[in-house]
Amino acid sequence: LGLILVPLNWRLTPAELTFNLNDSGAETLLFDSDLAELVTGITGKTPLKQYIIFGDKKMLEARAYEPLLADQAESEPLTGFSYTYPEERLEALPHLAEQMAVFAESAERNFIMLIEESEEAMPDSPALANLTHSEDWGIAGETEALLSLAGTIYEYAGGAHGNTEFTSLLWDVSDNRMIDLIQLFSDRYAALAEIDGAYCANLQAMQRERGLQDGEWGDCPLLHDMTVVPVAASDGAPFTTIRVLVPPYAAGPFSLGPFEVDVPVSAALIALVKPEFRSSFASGS
Repeated sequence: LGLILVPLNWRLTPAELTFNLNDSGAETLLFDSDLAELVTGITGKTPLKQYIIFGDKKMLEARAYEPLLADQAESEPLTGFSYTYPEERLEALPHLAEQMAVFAESAERNFIMLIEESEEAMPDSPALANLTHSEDWGIAGETEALLSLAGTIYEYAGGAHGNTEFTSLLWDVSDNRMIDLIQLFSDRYAALAEIDGAYCANLQAMQRERGLQDGEWGDCPLLHDMTVVPVAASDGAPFTTIRVLVPPYAAGPFSLGPFEVDVPVSAALIALVKPEFRSSFASGS
């Protein structure tokens, strides 16, 4: 915070307190309401710029601590935390907007817990000042039947560096509810197998482009462990791509970063989409 605490002995006389305050250059005085008379004796004789009083007594120059603290809590965001999503675009889907707000509250609570646990585990660590959780959601595609959202999460919880993860949400516009990707298909296993083959081949090609040899980082990460997002080329257009988001470490060392693996929607995959969602997809190959 850039603050230096200067403790004062309440048994000192106003003259002695005035000397200590002038010598220290203190600009803010926090004091209990029982000491209001003592503080009155030093008012105007020091470099103090503000007075903050605890308790129920009032003093003309002082600001009450409790209301001041409440104002700070309402006006200042939690340091190190951010959560964004397209609020204006979701106004037409209030249930989805409520769900996103619930996610945001949950993420903030988890970050507060991280701070508290870190302060207890490593109270002297400089990493405490850099703890971070940011979550940024965007629309990956939108049709009359479906809305696809993708989120990028960055978190620093101590250690050598932060890390990036991904998340997604698929919204059934007609039923006004969140659904899983596999609920789009009449045969989920056949659909996942159709996506998986192209995903692994494309990921291996990307790994080679980044300097990894085939098999150097093990097998292709399991599709169901990754974030899978239907993607459209533009607003209102059908989904023509299935994007698999692979976080750092899952398919290579941290230095290679994440992978965005695009799988074009095939005719075979469209045939597996349930009739109520089929018009939301088009061939991407």
